[in-house]
Amino acid sequence: MLLRSVVGNTIRLGRVHDGRVGPAVDLRSSAPLGELALAEPLGRGFLAVVHVTRSSPVAADRYQVVRVHADGAISTFAVANRAFAEPMPLSRSRLGKDGHLYQIATSPDGVRIVRYRIGGTR
Repeated sequence: MLLRSVVGNTIRLGRVHDGRVGPAVDLRSSAPLGELALAEPLGRGFLAVVHVTRSSPVAADRYQVVRVHADGAISTFAVANRAFAEPMPLSRSRLGKDGHLYQIATSPDGVRIVRYRIGGTR
């Protein structure tokens, strides 16, 4: 079981095994954080997609993909906030069995699935 929370500018991720919480990871951001769109265990690490908003110096609205590797190293990249379909909560982003991140997006041209190649194992 995965425990996850967003409070202010901090994300906390941890695993529960045999009724005990394993070591948790705290991720801090300099920008305000909103919705945690996805949090998944990824091998012995984690993958999180969090909504980031910023009002200055320039207004910005995006999702940040954060991968916490088993050794504690962190890699991250930004994903534009696209016009999404009206999904169930937490269903905008999904981690595929192939280890890549998928998002569903809509536009006047229709619906499309956007794949971000991030690698890793599940």
